[in-house]
Amino acid sequence: MAMLAAKTGLKGTFGMALGVLRAQIVPRFGPWCVARPLCSVVDMFGEETEDSREYVTIKAFKRNRVRTIVFNRPREENRLDELMIRELTSAIRAGRDDTNTRVMVTTGAAGVYSAGSDYYSFKTDGITSDTMAQIIYMFVKELLVEVKPMVALVDGPSVGTLTSILPLYDAVYATRESSFQTPYAKAGLTPAGCATYTFPRFMGHVRASNMLLLGHTLTAQEAFDVGLVTKILPQSTFYEEAMARVYQLSAMPLDPLVLTKGLMKSTLKHTLEEAPAAVAEYGRRLPSELFFLCSVYRCATAGPAQAL
Repeated sequence: MAMLAAKTGLKGTFGMALGVLRAQIVPRFGPWCVARPLCSVVDMFGEETEDSREYVTIKAFKRNRVRTIVFNRPREENRLDELMIRELTSAIRAGRDDTNTRVMVTTGAAGVYSAGSDYYSFKTDGITSDTMAQIIYMFVKELLVEVKPMVALVDGPSVGTLTSILPLYDAVYATRESSFQTPYAKAGLTPAGCATYTFPRFMGHVRASNMLLLGHTLTAQEAFDVGLVTKILPQSTFYEEAMARVYQLSAMPLDPLVLTKGLMKSTLKHTLEEAPAAVAEYGRRLPSELFFLCSVYRCATAGPAQAL
């Protein structure tokens, strides 16, 4: 597992700024950074894929027709930066194009699924709004068009964009110690990952507002109760039990999996692709320095040019 963390690191000059952001939008979850290290179970994911060796912020493994993508920015608590979004897009596309892959899995290293987005890196790296809109659009588009089953394994906190996209998955397994939060309003942002459409339909308008407007943190039990989580598994045997279920799914014929998923997702995909143009206009009045970080939903429905 040392190799999983070796290629990334938090630059000292960014530490203070990230600490301030963390204190503002991410609640303190306790010593979860060292809880349930992935190194003890990474062998069950199989061999590292050829394309994985090109990645810096993620790792990809394959076994029994299952491609497992591990978020690998442990020192940054697996926050999304530009490179990570690009690499996730590439890894998902590679899984779809691989005829020997039937199921794709995402999970996080170091006892955290993801602590949100690395906002500071977007600005310090000089990323323009046009560039950010394009890469976010491509990322969400990959999820919307993905025909193979997607499974998320959440052990620890899940915050921000990678929480918002969970309704686009086909199964989400979590430990009881996991939590789910979308604190966009607190950061001056509009929700990402189609959450403004999917959350109200999963959990109802009032509960969705509690998450998207007030930043309420769902416990694993609450997430299960509203349909965001498929099943809660014991942390001590989490990966073993979760991957056993995934491998059972991967043993099924591919065509029925793809066709069934396509039928279930067809209405959602059509709605998001045909959303009114007015949706793309929402957020224009936000401060310019924050605008390019805003709603992936606008990008996914209207395309990057119309979203800006």
